Amino acid sequence: MANDANLASSNDPAQAFATQLAVHALLSRLVVSLINERLVLGIYVPNGTEGALIPFNSSPDGCSMNEKITFPLAQAPPHLEAFGENGQHSRILFLDPEDIPLKTKPQFHSRTPSGVQSVVNGPQIMQIIRAWNHPALDTSGFDAHLLELEDCLNNAVEAFKNPPKEPGLESGYMEWEQGLLDGHPTHPMFLSRLPFSPAVGPLPISQLSTLTLHFFQVPSDKLTVTGDFNTEIKPLLDAVGINARDGYTILPVHEYQLRYLQSTSLLREHDMEVLPQTCSAKAQASMRTVTPWNTLSNSALLPGIAIKLPIAIRKTSALRTISPWSTTISHELNSHFPRMRSLERTKGILHVCREKAGVSLKCGDFDIAKHIACIVREDATAHSFSTAPEGIALAAALTQRNRPDEDAVVVRAWHLNTREKRVAFLEEYTELLFKCFLGPLLEGFAFEAHGQNCLLHYEVSSGKLLGFSIRDLAAVRIHQATFEASTGHRVNLIPNNCNDVPDLQEVHSKSFHGLIQTHLYRLVRALGLHSEQEGYAGWKVVRTALERHVPAGDLWRDWLETKTAHYKCFLRMRIGGLYRDYVYMYIPNLLELGREEETQNVRGT
Repeated sequence: MANDANLASSNDPAQAFATQLAVHALLSRLVVSLINERLVLGIYVPNGTEGALIPFNSSPDGCSMNEKITFPLAQAPPHLEAFGENGQHSRILFLDPEDIPLKTKPQFHSRTPSGVQSVVNGPQIMQIIRAWNHPALDTSGFDAHLLELEDCLNNAVEAFKNPPKEPGLESGYMEWEQGLLDGHPTHPMFLSRLPFSPAVGPLPISQLSTLTLHFFQVPSDKLTVTGDFNTEIKPLLDAVGINARDGYTILPVHEYQLRYLQSTSLLREHDMEVLPQTCSAKAQASMRTVTPWNTLSNSALLPGIAIKLPIAIRKTSALRTISPWSTTISHELNSHFPRMRSLERTKGILHVCREKAGVSLKCGDFDIAKHIACIVREDATAHSFSTAPEGIALAAALTQRNRPDEDAVVVRAWHLNTREKRVAFLEEYTELLFKCFLGPLLEGFAFEAHGQNCLLHYEVSSGKLLGFSIRDLAAVRIHQATFEASTGHRVNLIPNNCNDVPDLQEVHSKSFHGLIQTHLYRLVRALGLHSEQEGYAGWKVVRTALERHVPAGDLWRDWLETKTAHYKCFLRMRIGGLYRDYVYMYIPNLLELGREEETQNVRGT
């Protein structure tokens, strides 16, 4: 890992500090994933400030002297169980990256009977864990995972050295979209951006926020089209001076995707011609959804419109292409939204960013078809909830911090300088969020309402919360029987999709992951209302709001009565080479922290 050594030994103070932040961000996420995904045992010494990773075959009494990786803890984790007969150790059942504090000195160490060694990068930890003979790591995807960890660290150093401008109430939409500093809050490869093919070339993370759109014309009979794609894409073509020929469809293409396509035979095999016209664009948070940009006016070229494009890059382990399942579901859903009573009731607070049209290559092999596709989508800016000047904030950006010891963006932007203000904000936010998304869920329809898909609308002058926009319809989950009972219709989806879920509990679990585990959990932590010292005040707010909105029945049982919840195993999925299949482990249900009648000393449960 010479590259990591070079980063760490830099004489540039800014580089050295950025490296320190990046190493901490990566190793804390990786340690947490190893514990939560049950790849190792996480151990806590009561009344101490240190945790340890040990192999599953370690004896309780021997864990203090056998091989282990130690790391600091800010305080005792809330979810512990007794480990061993002598009671000297506890097993950590769930941990968050923010539970591991940033230290000025090296903080992760590998300890063996022969000595102590500092752990300075992700591959080093993974090689140690693999040497413990864990079968889940003995896969063909292990080496690729190590490359992603290296790439993630390099990108994280660059991101922390050159962080985006911190957004505030008066910030524009794109400032919020590009306000994510460190990507996914818990994914161990949170800033990996590896090209699918060497032809794509190196991908400096600083160059992914602004890009050039190219265009190619495709014989229309080579494409599967949903909606009136030619009409929806025409304003963009007019803006760049392209006239579509009869019998052809014009598709925009991301500059990095064009590099990949030109290295294959796809363009030639399907009679595609690259046109000379180009257009500037700015990447939204997902990277593959872009806003065509007018560089002269420094504003959106087509206000209210976003373009979703495939890009042959692995971002947080997933290849960011667009499958035919994604390009076809949106048009089908548009006909069902007017039938959903919940959406009728939330017109004043929820805007669904409808996907107006989609296109993909007409090909039986979806692994090929997903590389040539496009979706034209409404943007959050297409809708306003107020006549007053309105801001639109990416929900995930609210919880960002430029460094771990700073206040989160939401605290600074909304001037939440007292505990009372933070609690009041969370109450208002949670109430609005549940009004928007619990109704559809009770109809058997789950939006993927995590922080990158939700956009908060607010009044610029006062910060008053107005409503949400929700996007990325390809990720919805539908329980057809419940949906049909509510709307009188079933959703017609192409075979082998992941949206049609036969088990209602799975729909609830998917929504719990997005809405509770990732969206509200990050906000509760950003507001500093997550800990025992705070009386788990944030979780009391969330649980109280749920109890007010969720009727007795299946959803109440699945969310409010169960002691455990599914936890998505990003690490296991990547190492196992999974694409559309998920791996889950059970972790403690965080909503249990909000039970008013309990003392909240949940250790040992």
